[in-house]
Formats: sequence, structure tokens, C-alpha cells
Amino acid sequence: MAIDIENVILQQRELNRVSDEVLYVKRRLRLYQELLDEAWKGIEKKGIDRTIEEILRRLNRISEELEELGHDVMVTGGEIKIEEEAAEMAAEALKLATEAEDQMTEDESWQQ
Repeated sequence: MAIDIENVILQQRELNRVSDEVLYVKRRLRLYQELLDEAWKGIEKKGIDRTIEEILRRLNRISEELEELGHDVMVTGGEIKIEEEAAEMAAEALKLATEAEDQMTEDESWQQ
């Protein structure tokens, strides 16, 4: 089954879109953290800040992994496409070689 490179591109774009959404959520969370910092100065705020910072790090990692996955999808799709094309060329070359051999055999039988 041949790989649909257009579908691969769509998958990569979707992964990049989701990565962008994760970064948007990260920016919004950072904004809420800043607003919270302005409004709340309690002792427990340090624990909340640590938790928010951990969430921000996780969101960043998720975004990076999605982008890497999108890149890997494109690279792998391209590699598969090249392999498919090479297999098609090899099959065509084998077909032509077989036809040439058959023709040579046929020509030899006519000469005898």
C-alpha cells in the first residue's frame, strides 16, 4: 500500500497545531500566575507557584515532544515514500529484464 504523503503532511500539521495550543495554554497559565502573584501574597502561594512552574515545564515538554513527533512523521513518511518508489523501480527493472530475456530466448528459438 502506497503512503499518502499528503496525509503525512496533514498529520504533521495537526501535531504542530496541537503543540501551538499547548503553548497557548502555557502562556495563559503564566498570565494567571502573574495575576495571582499580584493579588495573593500568602505563605501558601510558594507551594502554588512551585506547582504552576511544574505544570509549565510539563506543558513545554509536551509541546516539544509534539513538534519532534511531527518532524519524525515527516521524515519517516519521506523515507517510506522513497522506499516505495525504489521498490516500484526495482519491480519495473525486473519486469523489463524478464521481457528482454524472454525476447532473447524467443529470438534464439527462431534462429534454430
